[in-house]
Amino acid sequence: VGGLADVGTLIATDAGLTEQWRTSGIAAGERLGAVFPDTFNTGPDPIFFDSGADTNGLTNNGSIVKVSQDTGAEILRVAGTKDNEFLGSDRTNLAGNDVLIRSDSADVGGLVDAGRAFIIGEAGGGAGPAGNVNFGDGLGSSQNVSVGSVLTVLNSGGHLILQANTDITLALGANLLVSAGGTGGDLTLQAGRSVVLNADIFTDNGDLTVVANETAANGVVTADRVAGAAHITQAPGSSIDTGMGDLTLTIANGAGRAGAQAQGGEISVSNLSGYNVALNNFGSDGSVEVSGAGTSTGALVHAMDTLTVDAGDLSVLAGNQSGESAVLKGGNLVDIHTRGDVRVAGGTASHAFALVESLLGNVMIEAGDLLFPGTVSLIQGSGLDADAVIVAGEGLGTVHIQAQSCVGCERIVAPPFGNGATDAGIYAGEVVIETRVSGAQELIDASINAVTSPILSMLSGEGGAGQVPSAPGDGAESGGDEEDEELQCSG
Repeated sequence: VGGLADVGTLIATDAGLTEQWRTSGIAAGERLGAVFPDTFNTGPDPIFFDSGADTNGLTNNGSIVKVSQDTGAEILRVAGTKDNEFLGSDRTNLAGNDVLIRSDSADVGGLVDAGRAFIIGEAGGGAGPAGNVNFGDGLGSSQNVSVGSVLTVLNSGGHLILQANTDITLALGANLLVSAGGTGGDLTLQAGRSVVLNADIFTDNGDLTVVANETAANGVVTADRVAGAAHITQAPGSSIDTGMGDLTLTIANGAGRAGAQAQGGEISVSNLSGYNVALNNFGSDGSVEVSGAGTSTGALVHAMDTLTVDAGDLSVLAGNQSGESAVLKGGNLVDIHTRGDVRVAGGTASHAFALVESLLGNVMIEAGDLLFPGTVSLIQGSGLDADAVIVAGEGLGTVHIQAQSCVGCERIVAPPFGNGATDAGIYAGEVVIETRVSGAQELIDASINAVTSPILSMLSGEGGAGQVPSAPGDGAESGGDEEDEELQCSG
């Protein structure tokens, strides 16, 4: 099917063998429908279990697919998470047309052989209906919402809100792939604690909004919010793509609760894409990390237009295997505000580079504030082309940094990639660095002397020791001596 081998196709006919509908698998080696002796109903809609299916680039991971008997439309799809998991081989019929699925060898949340169990219900994948789930629903209990019920709403262009007082988890293999002809609905996930995204999401141009550590004012029931740090975590190698829709990930401050019930944690992501992308962490930890480690093909957070980060600290970290790059990229603007530090670091293997880039425009970085300034560090790796660089407008845009110091921020006078060297620095037409000193009440409003482009300028806060990074022949000047003066829903 579509040039893929052993995909498999289901064909339904009437008594006269006239075709009524057909549904095909989505991956080579899936062999959808090959195991008819293991196919049985939970209610009127058939479920196809193939514990030996090969999907998602794995071998014998197994797959479970439920389809509508009337139209063949896919209601539910769950795939195994590793080679030889054989998902679907261990199952038990329960009362009420439910099926219990057990997989004791599944890898969950980075834990090897942690195991998982779930129930497939007659209505789809569990108790969750094809509608909003609110903070006040099912207090003290967990709810399962099927992929099929979510897609029913989003494929029709409807908007869906899923809320949980503690955690929301998108299970491994439970990919949310909207198919709405470019008009997918908006999806909002709000959790009182954490949101864990272990599978792929494609919204077909719908907006995706994810909030962890949501506030009491926005509906979280404090008594049902389990204590512990709130995280937003994306599984390495998975992808989230909102097309022309906006993608926003936020850890709120948990206002209205106290202590461990309001504790913030980290946003950790690897592959995000949307029109505008925002990563906001207002929690007590406040950190955002884009990491290439464990991705094999690298991490990419990409906004077609504007990419914004508002956090405590930001780390863009390449991994230590070949190709495990880490890239933070905006089409027209990258705008970063931290209450602490910004760290961009290459890895130890070849092409394990770390990059912050505005493809067509400018990069703005404000690390800390006037009273508590942060630092910006560009740290080259030890591997070949394991660069740590900031790029604006393919070398023609502006990079503007406000920080206590900027380590490794020398201007690079030629494109840094593919030159066989490993660089740390800034590739831009104009570079402005304003240094701040802890305790200073205001920045020096120093004028920048006009010099030939590219420009590298550094402004010091009062009492600061502004030092202009040097690059051979760059004609840079300093303004430092001028005097004038920022889904499983649990609980």
